[in-house]
Amino acid sequence: MNNTFSNGSAGTVVQAQSVNGGIHLHPPGAPLLPPPRQLPPVRRSLLGREDRLAALDTIRTDEDHASPIAVITGLGGVGKTALSAHWLSRLAEHYPDGQFYTDLRASREVHPAPAAVLRGWLGALGYGPALPGELQELAALWRSATADRAVALLIDGAASAAQVHPLLPGGNDSIVVVTGRWQLTELATAGARMCRLPPLSPAASAELLAACAGQGRLDPASAEARRIAAACAGVPLALVMAGAVLAADPHRRPADLAAALERNPHTTLSNHTAEGVFAVTAAAQEIYESLPQHTRRVYRLCTLLPTTDLDPYIAAAAANLPPAEAEHALGLLTGAHLLEGRPPQEGRPARYTWATQLVHRHAQQRAQQEDTDEERQETTRRACEWFLAAASAAQKLLTPVQATMERTYHHPLPEPPTFPDAQAARAWVVAHQHNALPVIRSAHQAQWWETAWQLTDALWPLFLLLQPYEDWIAAHRLGLDAARAAGDAAAERRMLTSGAIGLAAAGHNDEAIRWYEQALELALSAGHVHDHGQSLLGIGGCHTNMGRPQQAEPFLREAITVWEGSGYRRGIGLALITLGEGALHTGRLGKAIEHLAAAHAILVEHGDGYDADRVAAWLGYARALSGDHEAGRQLLERALPAFRAAGSARWQAHTLEWLGEITALSGEAGTARHHYEQAAELFDTVRPADAARVRERLAALPSGEDRSDDGTR
Repeated sequence: MNNTFSNGSAGTVVQAQSVNGGIHLHPPGAPLLPPPRQLPPVRRSLLGREDRLAALDTIRTDEDHASPIAVITGLGGVGKTALSAHWLSRLAEHYPDGQFYTDLRASREVHPAPAAVLRGWLGALGYGPALPGELQELAALWRSATADRAVALLIDGAASAAQVHPLLPGGNDSIVVVTGRWQLTELATAGARMCRLPPLSPAASAELLAACAGQGRLDPASAEARRIAAACAGVPLALVMAGAVLAADPHRRPADLAAALERNPHTTLSNHTAEGVFAVTAAAQEIYESLPQHTRRVYRLCTLLPTTDLDPYIAAAAANLPPAEAEHALGLLTGAHLLEGRPPQEGRPARYTWATQLVHRHAQQRAQQEDTDEERQETTRRACEWFLAAASAAQKLLTPVQATMERTYHHPLPEPPTFPDAQAARAWVVAHQHNALPVIRSAHQAQWWETAWQLTDALWPLFLLLQPYEDWIAAHRLGLDAARAAGDAAAERRMLTSGAIGLAAAGHNDEAIRWYEQALELALSAGHVHDHGQSLLGIGGCHTNMGRPQQAEPFLREAITVWEGSGYRRGIGLALITLGEGALHTGRLGKAIEHLAAAHAILVEHGDGYDADRVAAWLGYARALSGDHEAGRQLLERALPAFRAAGSARWQAHTLEWLGEITALSGEAGTARHHYEQAAELFDTVRPADAARVRERLAALPSGEDRSDDGTR
């Protein structure tokens, strides 16, 4: 197999056969980011909530709580988010370092929601894209990142205190608002204060209804306004939707709307839901009936999407429509307050979520009643296959050296997804990171086995670039099960080896070895030389990660022998890297230099620039430890710009740490301090444990500046 990368610019491109030791890859350095401003849009005025705003002001000014936490609870649609966003927006000047928002309701089916939120927030501060995989490490990094910042957080739709605790910031200058439908009394241990939000008063309800209906459309003092407001039971969401019905249809008489809401045909929830929620469902039905037929269909079918949010492209695929038509329908649904527009992302300029879970439930009921089982299943399958096609297109651009396996589609795509370049492909992957695992799970649950494992395979660039360890492992467990259910031995080998890389990168080396051993057995049975060597290399890499280079060496040498027979020179180079690492860690510096120099020559010959630079850094470190400080330093200094260009924070950090060690041995304390400080800052974004080790080295440096060449100060 020949793996080359031709001259020229292709954006972010990864070439890797095997990754050992948790290597992180990053995009080229991003520009300085402005302070995040993520709060949902707010109305200029907030009717009927003056008393609650005053209560929140009291919580903020309480001297007993340096970083106050307010927990606002109430029934669905009562206006918790609107109140919170309005209040925090008024306080923006007091929290200049950012306003952060998350809706935990939108990610409740995604595991783990707090980890996904922290990755997004840390990314908004410029950390990543490769971040720690464990929730505990992410939370620690978040607290460190906010310790000296004044930020405002709105944590919306929390179901439990366990979701909230990891999201709390560090320091004493921030503020947190949590909303939920249940009393989160466990947060009192963190100093939280509770604020119950009741429905609006009748007078405030009528004023809000009239404001949403439009100027002159409805007198708030009229009998019709009082009737509609009473039917909506003071729930702002219901009032806004009822007002939207009147605003959308100038011929609709308020008295007719009042009668329809009072009849409330959707009483099936009456035993489980408060009065105000009835009006939400009834108002949703009123709006639904006023929509064009094709928009109603999009509304229903969007409930069947496996993603946690919507965009025109996946909606178009699910409904078998051109994207422009789907976008028009989503715009109508947003204008009718059934969907909410979300801030655009690079790679996803338009995206939407449901206005509330009750509206989502209403759409689900309509789909159950109006669409057949076959239509609903076909919708979900179209969405999964569109996601597969898009991920496969991104994979070809981002990991071109990886052999692409055959894809299976049961439905033709109206407009197959394409990307103009690797940068656009990477933006799509980053924007859909939170949707990857839900889509794979959906295909797996439907027993679409080929789609499930092919999705896992196509999303390899996501796992390799962003290193979301928990999702990486969970996806490959599903993919492996699907490959076995499909009876596809080649797919099973692919799932075992790529899943084992994730296990090893996350530190689960023992389990990774078991996966590689299964892949090895399958490769031997099939006579597949490439996977035979890949499995041996992986086992050797795991033993090296665990500090067992003597156990690793037989596997690595056997991999070299296997690949020598097939002529796979690049694989030989990768195996020599790991042999060199093992020799270096056991103090066999001469042997380490020999292995690493041979690996470097092979990888340069095959045009694998990234791995060649990685070997050069190892080789520089080995030569410096052997006493040739100047030659080692030159190799490391030449490798550093390459890692910066590739966006690899982890390898920048390793290189800077080694430069710090070398310059410290040379008596250049000031230079060493500078290198260590830079390394620690980079490690903070990818591996906090490594950052702690570097800071220990930093603390051990002698005070003072560099010595001159003759040993004087």
